[in-house]
Amino acid sequence: MRNRAVLLLMMLVLLVFPATVKAGPVHGASRAQGVKLALLHVSIWPEYEYSAEKPGTINVLVINRFSIDSQGTKFPLKVKLQIPATAIQPHVVAVGQTPETVSDSNVEFSLSAPSNGWIDVLVTATGPAIQMEYYDYNIVQSGDAREYVYEWPGTYAVGTFRLDMRVPMHATNMHSDPVVPTSGTDPDGFKVGEMTVPGLAAGKVFTLKIDYNRETDEPSTSFMHVKPSVPLDQPVSGQFSLATYAPWLAVGFVLVLLIVGAVWYWLSAHDGESSRRPRKRHAAVSAAPPDSTGEVYCHECGKRAQAGDRFCRTCGTPLRHSE
Repeated sequence: MRNRAVLLLMMLVLLVFPATVKAGPVHGASRAQGVKLALLHVSIWPEYEYSAEKPGTINVLVINRFSIDSQGTKFPLKVKLQIPATAIQPHVVAVGQTPETVSDSNVEFSLSAPSNGWIDVLVTATGPAIQMEYYDYNIVQSGDAREYVYEWPGTYAVGTFRLDMRVPMHATNMHSDPVVPTSGTDPDGFKVGEMTVPGLAAGKVFTLKIDYNRETDEPSTSFMHVKPSVPLDQPVSGQFSLATYAPWLAVGFVLVLLIVGAVWYWLSAHDGESSRRPRKRHAAVSAAPPDSTGEVYCHECGKRAQAGDRFCRTCGTPLRHSE
């Protein structure tokens, strides 16, 4: 009787313990399953740029913008997003209150091991807007032919599903299934196609297949022209424009030439007058013959000079002699 009581007690413990362990995850899962996306905006850019994870390898840049339906939703919230296993890891995970104010600063997220071709990205959402980007290397290349398949796994219900796609630079014969109508050219010079699906239920998979031809493996960024932030003919604050001051510089240059020419003409004329002016002749200083008395006197100090003297022996003045 006593053994039966112990056995019954152990069975009750085993039954209660698993139920207690599962209570936490079930509660968390219920919150995640209650998430609904008001908008999912996906941008697909094939062969846009090289990635840091695999430099030199062609890829497709996929940009996901999630807007959580915040009605009745409490934040922070753990949200499970998924990327293809061929993407390896997210390139950017950003969170914010609006799609325009998301930031990747201090965002908490973790990755699961690949399973069934997908990697779970568990993000702590502090606001209803999430942006997640990744490079997908699942692009099939056969010569100039390219083929890529994008898939939304239907993780959550989506109110509006919007997709846009850039045609790579120098790509030809691009087709998609379903058809993504071309809507024009964006500011960077890419042809762009857009489509909108009114709504997707949770678990509803959306698949887009694209194929095209391209004769180069260089990314589109290699062929993009850098555009100035303002037109080149408009002045920029703090910038010196030679064209603005060119007329004044020309006038100053002409004035300098006129001044130099006038000075040169005046100097030339003055030098000509000096060359034409008769110069004063100086009598040669030589030994004078004695006068009638045979004596020569210095005209400065009056000292008598001796025969043959050219300079006064007292003051050194050149002696004057009659010609």
